Amino acid sequence: MHHSYAVSAGLCGALTAGASFVAPGGMLPPKTLARHIDRHRVSVLLSVPMLYRWYAAGLPVTREPRLCVSAGAPLEDDIRKAWEQAVGWPLVEHYGTSEMGQLTLAAPGDAGNVGRPLRGVHIRAAGETAAGERELEVSVDGPPPVQLEIADGAVTAYPLTGWCATGDVGEVDAGGRVYLHGRRGGIVHVGGKKVALREVEAALRSLPGVRDCAVIADASAGVLPKLCAFVEADPDFSG
Repeated sequence: MHHSYAVSAGLCGALTAGASFVAPGGMLPPKTLARHIDRHRVSVLLSVPMLYRWYAAGLPVTREPRLCVSAGAPLEDDIRKAWEQAVGWPLVEHYGTSEMGQLTLAAPGDAGNVGRPLRGVHIRAAGETAAGERELEVSVDGPPPVQLEIADGAVTAYPLTGWCATGDVGEVDAGGRVYLHGRRGGIVHVGGKKVALREVEAALRSLPGVRDCAVIADASAGVLPKLCAFVEADPDFSG
């Protein structure tokens, strides 16, 4: 419950809809999660890509949820394909920020994007970063979200009004679907070429024995940035 996704989309979303919210806590093994789904008659499952990768091995339930939602990180193609082949329940992506709450929700079949803006939310890709990326900006109808700054024991509130940059980069297609390409600074220049860190991570995840990874640009070695990968591997993996 320390995560805004669980509070905003989970707890607040359920109460707004007049539904029950089940939060057993911790990273549940597939069989334990399946028991909770059956016991509480869960109709919507909220989780993150790392756990969907785990759950793609199978969830033995007697009653399937009508929708599964993934957020908090990009849902990689290999996770989606493994889920579709082994489980097959509708799995969609959702996008939000800690400051502005829940922003989009995809529809079943909307692979590769995080869906359209929710009612009252407007999203555009405006302006360019130093690397030529289009930065997402968001505005929300109604009472604006408030950002709090705590310094030296004093709390200052800053209402987020008008268009606010999210720090994410991507694009919005003609149908209003939002495609995320990463965070600002997620593209680095190496030897005159633009390198997307997400693409490097995807290539590493495709290697046998690699469970997950994160790639950063390390500029401490000199003028040219050096890509560094942090890899979670199987015990028998040999780099």
